[in-house]
Amino acid sequence: MDKSVVESRAINKLEDVLTRTEQIETNIAKGDKIPSWDGELIVYNSKKINKSNIMGNIRIQVKGHFQDDIDKKTIKHPVSKDDLKNFQTDGGCMFFVVIMKNMDDFSIYYNSLLPYDLKLLLDDFPENQSSMSVEFSQYPKNDLQLQMKILRSFIYNRTKQIGTVQAAVSLREIQEDRLKDLDNLSFTLFQTGGHIRDMFQSAFRIPTYIYANTFNGKVSVPVEKVKFEEMTTGEIPLDVCLNGNCYYKNIRIKKSIDDEQLLIGQSFVCSTKYNKLNFDLKGNLSERITDLNFLLELYENKKSTLTIGNSYSAEFDLEDMRENYEEYKNHLMYLGILQLALNKIGVKVDLECDLLTEQDERTIQIIIKCVCGGSLLICDKELPQIINLEAANITVPVMVDRKSSNKYKLKSLFEEINACVKLDNGELISAYLLMKKKSFLLISNMNYELITKEILQQEYTQELEPHVINFILNGISAYDECRNYELYEMLLKVSKWQISNHETDINTLNYLQILKRNNEISLQEIEKLNDIKTKNQELQIKLGVAILLESKMEIKMYWKQMEGEQQALFKKYPIYYLAKDYLS
Repeated sequence: MDKSVVESRAINKLEDVLTRTEQIETNIAKGDKIPSWDGELIVYNSKKINKSNIMGNIRIQVKGHFQDDIDKKTIKHPVSKDDLKNFQTDGGCMFFVVIMKNMDDFSIYYNSLLPYDLKLLLDDFPENQSSMSVEFSQYPKNDLQLQMKILRSFIYNRTKQIGTVQAAVSLREIQEDRLKDLDNLSFTLFQTGGHIRDMFQSAFRIPTYIYANTFNGKVSVPVEKVKFEEMTTGEIPLDVCLNGNCYYKNIRIKKSIDDEQLLIGQSFVCSTKYNKLNFDLKGNLSERITDLNFLLELYENKKSTLTIGNSYSAEFDLEDMRENYEEYKNHLMYLGILQLALNKIGVKVDLECDLLTEQDERTIQIIIKCVCGGSLLICDKELPQIINLEAANITVPVMVDRKSSNKYKLKSLFEEINACVKLDNGELISAYLLMKKKSFLLISNMNYELITKEILQQEYTQELEPHVINFILNGISAYDECRNYELYEMLLKVSKWQISNHETDINTLNYLQILKRNNEISLQEIEKLNDIKTKNQELQIKLGVAILLESKMEIKMYWKQMEGEQQALFKKYPIYYLAKDYLS
């Protein structure tokens, strides 16, 4: 059959399918009269066909072929490099391939060649080739709503990509150091039906473009083209009740092309299609306790009625799973004991049970039996005066009291009154003064009120001063990372106490740099800083004063006067945090 006849029949088939929507006008030339394009589609917002209702126009190319296999979901078809370049210049093109088995049986395949797609294709185009094979997807010729979504998506994304596509990147290939320049990934789904489910279903059938804000949020650039296999919502406020008792206030919904699953707690997945409830224990300590209580009530009733909001209700019979009842009941009892033990020693975070290793499980046994239960720890190696017990995301410091050669009594550091340790020189010092930056950031049962009380009741001596200074500097460095106001308040009280016992320029600067982090320096304190700068000729002190006064010229002047080693040392001080923008 003559090529022009094949092309003419292909265009006729395509026009028939497109015009069924009653929202598309076709203007397609026959006989390859226009280089790279065969015409255009005019897409309207509704079935009201007039120029005030135009959504946009789409340039298209159409190819036609006769062959027997018309049932493939995707096909490969060659596209010329010159055509791709022309499409890129024009802002994109919808490319259609019509495969005809006979006069009546046919399939249409398409590729929405938007600026992002064209850039990737041309960037990877093989050298010394005039064309390359490109994948085309089956066009939904019998789904008019999905057709409109495909066309709306093309028009919307073309507008977003023209002018920004040269800054586009691929998330799969981007270098790690460039990830910091991207922010707020976003995408748009298109709805044409009357229910939100219609919007999610289309996301599994047509490609979606992912965008990222860059250049401080001023430009949105395409970074990926995906076809979703599943999507999970955030928390949705719906009560989950079992036999009338409410266990959860929120659920999440996981959608796929053939099912909708309700995610209850952290451990339950309820398939609405198959009306089946699956259980796999997950989550942190509190979440696991809630989920196990929920599961045990399911077990204890021959049939249980589950309701979610006003939209879902189902009966479940878990007879086949009841053989695990005693195992789960005992595990719930164990988790309850663990929660009581962590509460007793003041742990403020929830234990992330999904992260637990075998070593973590052994550490938890030590916390339950030795720290909280009073049993002696048997250990053949000599232990220091303070050790950190670490399990998953919690860190608990304990005091160690040696009772015999291999037996130790353990007590939470924050349960000990006058918790002191002996230094190598025999000096006794509050255990809290030895805390490092890592301690402030990681300890899970920190008691700042107790720490303050214990430190302030100590006798202030010359030997104690360097320990107090290090304690304050470590605390400030930690505060710059965590912004914990309890830590801030403790540092202020300890620093005030230090100055009341020994007011030096360094101690004053440390106190004022704490205040500076919340912009609480008064005029009187500014006068004190100027007085220090006048009297103290030490370069580091002068630089510290300039930083607190935000004197940019002086900061740079004093910095330049420092030797390389002095600069390296100064960068380790927390006051550098306040000046790094000036000195970077």
